[in-house]
Amino acid sequence: MEPELTPQEDLQAFVDGALDREAMTAFATKIADSPALAREVARLRADKLLLKHTYGPLADQSIPDRLRDPFRRHRSRQRTTQFGAALALAAGLALAVWFGPGLWNGDVVVKEALAARSGGGAVTRQVALADADQRDAVVSAALSVPVKVPDLGRSGFTLTAVTLYGQAAQLSYVDAAGKLFTIYLRHSLGQDRFDLHQEGKAEVCVWQNAELAVAMVGEMTAKEMLKVASSSYADLNL
Repeated sequence: MEPELTPQEDLQAFVDGALDREAMTAFATKIADSPALAREVARLRADKLLLKHTYGPLADQSIPDRLRDPFRRHRSRQRTTQFGAALALAAGLALAVWFGPGLWNGDVVVKEALAARSGGGAVTRQVALADADQRDAVVSAALSVPVKVPDLGRSGFTLTAVTLYGQAAQLSYVDAAGKLFTIYLRHSLGQDRFDLHQEGKAEVCVWQNAELAVAMVGEMTAKEMLKVASSSYADLNL
């Protein structure tokens, strides 16, 4: 039986590197013995990276006057009301920066992902779905990076196809309504990144580390994409 999950505060402290050496070592031992705990740590690390790339660039930006004006007109309101409005303002500004135009110009990862999703690209193999371990091994060998094909059942998606394109792969899922969600994986093109953008009716999310670039595409809201993307990245076991 797996040990009980560590309290959330200790989990977060481990992810943030805030524990001392002895505690870090003890916690790492628990992770090695608990797949469930390892998944939770991966999820928290993915969420931390998401927040860093979403809100980090806002630190050096000033709030435009056109967004400040409504609050200047209501300075007589209670502090709590003003604080809530300020949070909404910050979130709105983040979205304005986050979903700005021109993000994908010349983006190889996104172009390849959209081409594969629409049926393009030179398919080299369709991987059998029955044996999960074998499926993971085949995809890992193609990418030269150890990965696990995500189980997105908790997000309402069922795996329907695993397609290889030489040293790249596309994982295809559908939900109960038949809507397609795809995860395209290929070798990394550079430094860590996290991007989110709308392409036609679909949201496109790119998550990249030093080894692998992952592009997720689906017809859903940005909020839904962030949720599914976080689950996908954690389950990939990167």
